[in-house]
Amino acid sequence: GIPPRILPLLRLPSFSKAFTAKGRFVGLLERIPLRVITNPEAGLRGAAQFGIKTIRP
Repeated sequence: GIPPRILPLLRLPSFSKAFTAKGRFVGLLERIPLRVITNPEAGLRGAAQFGIKTIRP
């Protein structure tokens, strides 16, 4: 996906400032951790876990 390709830009202080600079929502957004998933199999692993939980009671 795109986020791993732009990871250096996402690490810049200007990104987190732009993310949190949302007026009355600043306090809320400052408490939200920002993470980038770099594992290319993350979606497949999530789907597998969902499938396992769905099949097994």
